[in-house]
Amino acid sequence: MALRVSPFLYFFQHTAIQKKIQIFANLFRIQITFIHDVRFSCTSFTHGKYKFNYLKPASVTPPCYVKRQYDLNDYEWLLINILSIQSSLQTSKHLDITITKYTAVTLMSIPSFSNKYFEELSGNLQPQVLVDVIENARAALKDERRTDKMMNGRNNVPVVELEHIPEKLILVGDIHGDLQSLLWTLKEINFERLLGNPHNKLIFLGDYVDRGSNSIGVLYVVCFLKQKFPDSVVLMRGNHEAPMEFPFSSHDLPLELGQRYGRQLGKSIYVNNILPLFQSLNLIILIPKQLLIVHGGLPTAEVFIPKPLKDRSGSGARNLLISSMEEILWNDPIEYITKGLDWEYSRRGYGKHFGMTVTRKWLKATGSKLVIRGHEPCQGFKVNHKGTILTLFSCNESYPGFQAAYLKITREELQNVNHVGQLVPYINKIPKLPELL
Repeated sequence: MALRVSPFLYFFQHTAIQKKIQIFANLFRIQITFIHDVRFSCTSFTHGKYKFNYLKPASVTPPCYVKRQYDLNDYEWLLINILSIQSSLQTSKHLDITITKYTAVTLMSIPSFSNKYFEELSGNLQPQVLVDVIENARAALKDERRTDKMMNGRNNVPVVELEHIPEKLILVGDIHGDLQSLLWTLKEINFERLLGNPHNKLIFLGDYVDRGSNSIGVLYVVCFLKQKFPDSVVLMRGNHEAPMEFPFSSHDLPLELGQRYGRQLGKSIYVNNILPLFQSLNLIILIPKQLLIVHGGLPTAEVFIPKPLKDRSGSGARNLLISSMEEILWNDPIEYITKGLDWEYSRRGYGKHFGMTVTRKWLKATGSKLVIRGHEPCQGFKVNHKGTILTLFSCNESYPGFQAAYLKITREELQNVNHVGQLVPYINKIPKLPELL
């Protein structure tokens, strides 16, 4: 039997109880470590046949040294500080663990599907392992750029144009270091089988890092997928993957690297491996006669991709797109703009808010029906511009007031879509903790 969990904290009194806890851990294939000297208040919840008595820390923010050392975030810490578990197992044995003192056990269980591919995540991800998978992903992106092609598509960075609608298409929005939601999504789509077919595509809309507790783990996973399934995985660039071009205050990836690997090594990985990876990512994806996919939004200037894409001279169109990168990464759609204008400056500090006129021009220029983008927290998805723009958001951890979702659709289903509302049945919710149990 396996229990799907995020990092958990268990608290107990006597050293002798450790043996009982180890039995529990073995039953549910969970690894444990111990930390000490934390003070809590008690509450409880039930989930199915499991009863969880758990503790909240005495203060809202947990002790910094514990949070930092064990990569805990406020959301995990407050929701699932578990005090005891009672479970009736299929073997009719009764497991009753009573825990009463202030010693914590951090329990980490990567979902069972990931053991074959992501076992490195169950422990301390070694820096060389991280570097190797990043460089392998960069090599795959470089090869696509050099040959200007991938399976069933062309990659003339910063644009990927698919030659055919994928047999199955998965779109994942902003992740922001939320490793557990990412792994849950991969399990739900049966990623190994799905990505083993190069006629299927998994497209990430960018914003892999920052704000969440495990940006390093998320980078490892998406780079591994690109390395393992280069023709099936498309990695887009989000505004959080352009910190040098457009600096912003919430870019905490360098801090996370320094805390995990030390300041000097962390800086080296960031500068020599991660930033070059970011610069290799794509800005625009075109699915023929169907979808125009960006991270943020559409440029407001009269700069459009020639149609068909293969007729462009290459460097000229590419340079025009790069010059519009701020808007592609930072823009947001807006329903109403004062004085009948097509756009207004964004309150984000970068980019613009663009109106429906801009959307219509881009759809006409690219021969697309709909725009799909990320960039904005929402209730998993939202619709703009009279059903021509769909926003997807796939992060739970750092945005407890919002929801997360991903899109899964087949070729036949997508061919019949003419309005964003027709995509809604194919949008799948990513549950929040503790719903992942």
